[in-house]
Amino acid sequence: MRLAGADTLPPHLILGADSLAMVRQAEEARAKEAARWEPVTGFINFGAVGQFPELPQG
Repeated sequence: MRLAGADTLPPHLILGADSLAMVRQAEEARAKEAARWEPVTGFINFGAVGQFPELPQG
């Protein structure tokens, strides 16, 4: 198998179209969740001023 002799491989090697679809779906869900919480995430920086943002619902 050529993979075994490869000099470099990605940290997480996704093999198969079904696996790739599942990984993409999971990454999309994580990105959407991060976007929902972005106002809170940005407010937590040292020295942030103003009113704490509303927490996402749901």
